[in-house]
Amino acid sequence: MTLLTKAVRPAQRGEFLSLQNVVQNGAVGLGSLMAAHLISGPAGGKIQGSWHLVAQNWTAVTVAFFLIWYLEKRIGRDKLA
Repeated sequence: MTLLTKAVRPAQRGEFLSLQNVVQNGAVGLGSLMAAHLISGPAGGKIQGSWHLVAQNWTAVTVAFFLIWYLEKRIGRDKLA
């Protein structure tokens, strides 16, 4: 969260955070729908397809770490200039 607030000018921070909240809540809802679609199984039986979610989440975490590293490096460089 701190990284994102650094990227916006103080005059626009409130508007940006409101928009971020809308996008974040939409992503949570979409993620829930995707999880419900990917996990399946017969009633009272074994849950199948959970490995899809594990792979998807690890991919997302890896990409997020790379993006955080890149943005922090870029914002830090822009602040020095």
